[in-house]
Amino acid sequence: MFEQTHIIAGQIGEYIVTTREKDGKWYVGALTNWDEREVIINLSFLEKGKQYTAKLLADAADSSVKPEKYKISTIDVDSASEILVKLAKGGGAALIIEAK
Repeated sequence: MFEQTHIIAGQIGEYIVTTREKDGKWYVGALTNWDEREVIINLSFLEKGKQYTAKLLADAADSSVKPEKYKISTIDVDSASEILVKLAKGGGAALIIEAK
């Protein structure tokens, strides 16, 4: 069971960004309807003063026409970070964030 769950962005019927925390590890999911969009994921929910590593699985540039395409990246983040993700039609993104 998750210790915390928050909806940090979204519009009903359009898109949603949800965070969940378990044992100090954060899981972030973003989903969109059939409209492509860019979503900024604000990481201000993370503990201030700590450094984190985020693994991002996101739609590739051509995911709207080839939905099986995706990209994986790893980035360093903190509570002041914002991550811009491009969501393909019917697409999404996922993050796993862990303290360094």
